[in-house]
Amino acid sequence: MFVDSPLAVNVTEVFRKHPECYDEEVSRYLTDGNDPFGFHHLTYIRDVAESKKLNDLRGPCVIISASGMCEGGRILHHLRNNIEDPRNTVLITGF
Repeated sequence: MFVDSPLAVNVTEVFRKHPECYDEEVSRYLTDGNDPFGFHHLTYIRDVAESKKLNDLRGPCVIISASGMCEGGRILHHLRNNIEDPRNTVLITGF
């Protein structure tokens, strides 16, 4: 799984730096040594070149990217390289 959105990566870092804002459940989760913002197979992508390398992946994966209303940003190269493959799903959750 990949989070490929510079803004999402930056916002996640803001949340990481402010544990005083967490509710009791998340605080307990952290105390147990867990990371509410990631897991072993989650990678945050900052660099454009790293983002483009995702197009070379041949195995199953999930790419979470900002939609940019599908008119701008990194989503364009993901759509261009993946939308015609019937094995892929493009899921737009909101805007």
